[in-house]
Amino acid sequence: MHTSQKKGLYYLIHTYRDGGVKNFEKYIGKVKPAQKDEEQFIYDYVAHRWLKKINNLQMIYSSKYKKISDFLQRKNLRSFGVRFTHNTNKIEGSSLSKGDTRMILEDGVIPANSDVNDVIETKAHMQVYEQMISKKEKFSLDLILKYHKQLFQLTKPNHAGSFRNGPISIGGSEYTPPTSRFEVDLLFKELMKWVHTMKKEYNPVFLAAIFHLRFVSIHPFEDGNGRITRLLTNYILFWEDFPLFDLDAKYRKTYYNALERSNLRENEMWFISWFFPRYVTYIENTMNSLGFL
Repeated sequence: MHTSQKKGLYYLIHTYRDGGVKNFEKYIGKVKPAQKDEEQFIYDYVAHRWLKKINNLQMIYSSKYKKISDFLQRKNLRSFGVRFTHNTNKIEGSSLSKGDTRMILEDGVIPANSDVNDVIETKAHMQVYEQMISKKEKFSLDLILKYHKQLFQLTKPNHAGSFRNGPISIGGSEYTPPTSRFEVDLLFKELMKWVHTMKKEYNPVFLAAIFHLRFVSIHPFEDGNGRITRLLTNYILFWEDFPLFDLDAKYRKTYYNALERSNLRENEMWFISWFFPRYVTYIENTMNSLGFL
């Protein structure tokens, strides 16, 4: 996404590939685009490329999912939770395999030579996930701090359930998150206000994707930001009746690259253009596996 000026008039333009090179363009006016203009442009682009398909899939998913038995619904949600727990922890460096995770969560068996903290965080993540889908609590700072504390109270007790008080670096990244607690608190307050305001304006998947990026950009916790972000992304999707999203750990590198590019270039289009095609593919595969398509 870039700004173009023609005869004193401003335009936002995004070049993309879809059966060839194409431009998505929007006239802004005589004043240089503000952040709100850029955000609306990205939303319009997402609507142009993906939202019609996503909304159609959501209607099919919602209508057919409600017709399956409560037993199968619970079974599907638990199966998702096991996979999601494995992948989200694996992205952050967990040593446990898919089989190990399943053994811990489904059979109550601890694999030999397992890392103790990985086992504890696997159990804790599944517990928070199941709590998240079983009880709708207000999407708030208190809820986020509670989730973080439950996830890390046994493995990171000094940081669990509280925001960081100083600067932090992200391993392997050139991006530096806001350094002071004042900045973290201010930006997080703005993010939560944005979520509650814009949920009336934006499609829930767009809301979830932008929240995901901005939360990671703030990086409010000393550790565990990625896992909390991915949980909260699914909170938004689940309680708005959209299919959940399990990011396979094999996409870890491209996922991090998309976040990095958006942050370093201060351009949210990078992450959005990464997120949406993968979400569409994932929910299509999910719905095919359930026999909904």
